[in-house]
Amino acid sequence: MRSGFAVLAAAYRDRMVALGAPDSGPAAWSGRTAERVRELAGAIVVVERSAAELIRNPNESLLLEAMLVRLSAVTG
Repeated sequence: MRSGFAVLAAAYRDRMVALGAPDSGPAAWSGRTAERVRELAGAIVVVERSAAELIRNPNESLLLEAMLVRLSAVTG
């Protein structure tokens, strides 16, 4: 499960890196870049906290469900 969390966090990090790359998308996104970076950084924090809570949480399915609900707020 920890490796799954690591892959998920890496995917969000890759999206953040792609925002900083030249020619990263349509011009309409340029005004929203800072907001998008904050959303992705927040998603990474959610995943990392969930991974840390895995040690103390006896109900893994509930932990995963709560994490996915929080991540559903991240657009794109």
